[in-house]
Amino acid sequence: MISEIIKRLKLSYLVYNFFHKQSLIHNVPLYKKYGLRKKYYSSISSLDFKGLPPIPQISANAQKIKSSKIFNEIDEDDRNSILSYNQNGYLILKKYLSESEVDNINSDAERLVHSHHVKESYGNRYLQIVKHSKLIQKIASDPKLIELVNILLDGESYLFQSIHFIKGSEQTTHSDSYHMTTYPEGGLLGIWFALE
Repeated sequence: MISEIIKRLKLSYLVYNFFHKQSLIHNVPLYKKYGLRKKYYSSISSLDFKGLPPIPQISANAQKIKSSKIFNEIDEDDRNSILSYNQNGYLILKKYLSESEVDNINSDAERLVHSHHVKESYGNRYLQIVKHSKLIQKIASDPKLIELVNILLDGESYLFQSIHFIKGSEQTTHSDSYHMTTYPEGGLLGIWFALE
């Protein structure tokens, strides 16, 4: 019973958030705008948005996708994968990174880990490695990739977080939206690069 209450309150998030006011204070005007009675340190979930007016479901515009720069540079399989995004909820680009780019990313990540520029957290995970690697920053800010993501989200995207795994986490199926709620729902898109 007590563990359920603590879980529901998300106590660990509250404590962490309380001591990171400068990083979170910008949310307060948004809470007011949407009529949420929340403090900067409060946790947020999709339940908080239940009373808000519904927003139409986002559906990626096929014409915009077809006119994107990336669409014209990929093979037919990858094009079909992008065009099936609305039905599948995901897409796969098999040749987005070259083998040499993958090797360079792995070398750069290894250098950062061994030089202690990034620290391990949550077992095998290195958060925000993108802030320490110019190579990874370059890939994450590729205008062609950003254009495609903006089309898929029907708005302007923002890189929220990067996680680098030295080896697979073997984590079971899960939903990141539990930890990173968006309004409207569905405004979170994960990009995964296979680096082996």
